[in-house]
Amino acid sequence: MASYNLIVDDVSLVFFAFSPKFSAAIESKQIVEQKPKQTEFIA
Repeated sequence: MASYNLIVDDVSLVFFAFSPKFSAAIESKQIVEQKPKQTEFIA
């Protein structure tokens, strides 16, 4: 972009999506991390 005399100092991602497999992995990790906290809160 420098050849066009443009300088980009900020970028905003408006729409993005993860693969179903990656989303499932993130959700699974969150569940594993939250179980002990939930048990501690209930006790």
